[in-house]
Parts: sequence; structure tokens; C-alpha cells
Amino acid sequence: MRMRTLLIASLAAVLALGVVVAQAEPLQIARAEKGGGETIGSPGEREFAPGPRWHKGKRFGPYERLGLTKEQKKDMRALTAAFMNDTRSARTTKMALKDEKKAMIIGGKIDFTRLAAIDDELVKVKGQIMTERLKMKRARLELLTDEQRDVLADFMAKKIMKKKHHGTHHGMHRGR
Repeated sequence: MRMRTLLIASLAAVLALGVVVAQAEPLQIARAEKGGGETIGSPGEREFAPGPRWHKGKRFGPYERLGLTKEQKKDMRALTAAFMNDTRSARTTKMALKDEKKAMIIGGKIDFTRLAAIDDELVKVKGQIMTERLKMKRARLELLTDEQRDVLADFMAKKIMKKKHHGTHHGMHRGR
């Protein structure tokens, strides 16, 4: 009886695996024909082909609509790299504090004075990271031309209006 159940379960697994492989092959062929994960179609009707590069061009979010020059893109990447380098120790400290807090809670032996100290340290570290992130964002805005700033302002205004009219769908969960 147990052998029969095992046989049925293994056959079902093999069948499911066969279905997955059969569906994956046409997808890979279609991706190869379309250029390997690049965007397809006109800008108004973008479809994203599956693949590791589906996000190409989305690195800067609304900045892709601004028509950035290669020099501006290079400078923005440099600002991001500098931010990541400048905040590396703070981010590492933040992760270590979170891990320590999680381990303390999971372990069951909660030292509330140490927990409060960890929370205070987390607030300081997050503040440092946020300060550097805001500096980076200001520096990015300085790189834009006046026309690009106008396009960005229009984009942000539309985004705000969309949220006002459609709601954020999670505001009620946050007690707002």
C-alpha cells in the first residue's frame, strides 16, 4: 500500500516536471527570437519578455523619461556608487543590529535593556543612511536641466494625483 502511494506521488512529480519543461521550451524560443529579454513593442504598449534583463532601463525609475544624456547617467551612477560606498559601514551595522535583535527574540531570552539599546542604535544608523540618501537625491536633482526638472515635477504630480484618487491600498493597514 505504501509502495503504491510512493509510486503515484513520484509519477505525479515527473508529470508536473514534464509540463514545466514543455512550457519553458517555447518561452525560451520566443525569447531568443525577440532579442533575449529586451523590451518588445512600441513605448506605448511595452511588454517585457522574461529573462534576466527585463529591468534594463528601469534603474533610475522616473529618470528614464527625462531623456538623460550619457554624461548625466554616468554622473548619477557615480553618485549612487559613492552613496553605497559612504554608507557601507552604516548599512553593515544596521544589518548586524537587526540580526542581533532577531536572534535575541527568536532565542527566547530577551534582555529589554539591550533591546532598547539596539533600537536606539538602529535609529541613529538609519538616520545616517537617510541623511546620505537625501544628499544623493539633491545631487541628482542638481544634475538635471530646468526642462528635465519640469518633466520630473509633472511626473511626480501625476503620481500624487493617482494615489489620491485610487488610494494606496495599504493606508488603512497602517492606521491612517
